[in-house]
Amino acid sequence: MYHHGHDSKEERAGKAKSVVDRACELHPDLPEAYVALGWYHYKCHRKYARALEAFHIAQRALYFADAYYTTELYLYETSIGGQTNHFHPDIYVNISQVAEKKVELIRCHESQCGGALDEHLLGDNKFRGREARVEYAEGFKPIHKMVGTRWERRSRYLLLDL
Repeated sequence: MYHHGHDSKEERAGKAKSVVDRACELHPDLPEAYVALGWYHYKCHRKYARALEAFHIAQRALYFADAYYTTELYLYETSIGGQTNHFHPDIYVNISQVAEKKVELIRCHESQCGGALDEHLLGDNKFRGREARVEYAEGFKPIHKMVGTRWERRSRYLLLDL
């Protein structure tokens, strides 16, 4: 599975699916197995509705495992536009102080998509930064969050510093 884009190699996708299926078979109440299943659907086949369904199963499993009130689960936007067209973050993390280091670390890895991934991601972070009124930010969408809630009311969005 890949951080950016999706894994089009059927052999790797098949191996990932067999491992996820085995985990779900061995321990059907294990939240982490359904998180892995969600990532399989999300990254290998771009089936976002099925991924979200698996993440919701994980959320319910956390509740029944008495971990519901101590576990947070967030989605991270990997690329504005393409696969996350309707991604509207509720939580922003100000990465302005570490943006240059992030680019340096990204340049250590070869992109599976070709092109300058570092500049692309930095552009996305600059866009999210404008939304959060900082220079650079990363956006997250909670599936289950504990921060930013008070008396069952959620804030419109939350900006956190590193």
